[in-house]
Amino acid sequence: MDSNKTSAIEAWRQSRSGAWAGRGFHFQHLFSVLVLVRQWAGLAPAGNLVPEGLEDCVVELPDEEYWLQIKSRKEGKFRDAEVTKILQEVRSKENSVLNTSELKIFAVLEQPCSEIDSIAIEKMFVEDKSEVLVCNSPQDEAIKILTDQLSVAEIIAEGILSDLYKLVASSSEENASLAFKDRRRISTSEIERRIFEQLEAHDPSGIDHALSSGLLAPVDFTKPKIEPTFYQGVKVSPGHVASGLVLNRKNDKENVIRSLNAKRNVLISGPSGAGKSALLWLAVESLISGIRWFQVTSNTIASDAESIIRFLRARRPSEKSPIGLVLDEIGSTNADLWDVLVRELRSFPFIYLLGTVRKEDIPLISNLADIEVVEISLNEILAENI
Repeated sequence: MDSNKTSAIEAWRQSRSGAWAGRGFHFQHLFSVLVLVRQWAGLAPAGNLVPEGLEDCVVELPDEEYWLQIKSRKEGKFRDAEVTKILQEVRSKENSVLNTSELKIFAVLEQPCSEIDSIAIEKMFVEDKSEVLVCNSPQDEAIKILTDQLSVAEIIAEGILSDLYKLVASSSEENASLAFKDRRRISTSEIERRIFEQLEAHDPSGIDHALSSGLLAPVDFTKPKIEPTFYQGVKVSPGHVASGLVLNRKNDKENVIRSLNAKRNVLISGPSGAGKSALLWLAVESLISGIRWFQVTSNTIASDAESIIRFLRARRPSEKSPIGLVLDEIGSTNADLWDVLVRELRSFPFIYLLGTVRKEDIPLISNLADIEVVEISLNEILAENI
């Protein structure tokens, strides 16, 4: 035997650093998935999650950010000095970055620390002085939430978790080469769509009727749509916004958002060709990080309102996890549906309705007192930009 060679046993032992590093990333991805599942279930504020952002995981809410440094350890407690060093590193990065949002930092640990108090994930978004969070079984916790919320077998929940894990892993890889402004963010609405697609593929009976029958569709800005003839007159969709084809209308968009915050039920009105749909989707895209949006499809009628309302109640909308409905192009066939939804959802303060209607169809709307109507027109500046 060559004396310069090591045994396979020793070579295996010496090469374990890569395997342990892989385990660290595995735990990091699983914890990120758990945060996303809790947001989807209404157990945490809706927002964007950035894998491998300015920290291992960054949760972007409308008014604040959470920077998470995530550390794994199969067994044995973390030492006080280890955790203190982790927090110091995150604070140092925080102090070196200009940030306009309120910032909260966490060291997320697989095992507890001997000396430092910690919290569980349930208190992550609650006012608490602790900056240490312990979670030793993110996979089990996520599967339990999915089985409880969806009433599906555990094997189906495992399939959903696997799909979300791949999403987090691929987003981490994307962020390695993207500029900050283009960073890959995962929204609560995207998680809703992914779960729907998995249920549709594996267990159609587990899907809410409103989704399975096509009454509602999760709004998706992650799939750009290239349309060569777009400026010749094409109905705008989220894919057109994602591809950058839709011209920004900052003032009109901000007006719509202000009206939504004030009234919750907003109709964008104007003549044909004024850009109502474009403005609607621009506003929704700006709000997607904090609100889960669903489009009420064109074949939905007033008798379907009960299924939609039942679906919304099951999603448990709250101040930190609101839901929005989009009805694009309200007319004679669905004006009564809009009326029913506005009336029946009046007592749900965290559900928003945004629609478009031609100016001549405004008389079809019966409950204008509960609605803010934002009127727009095709002005010279917009026409020139087009």
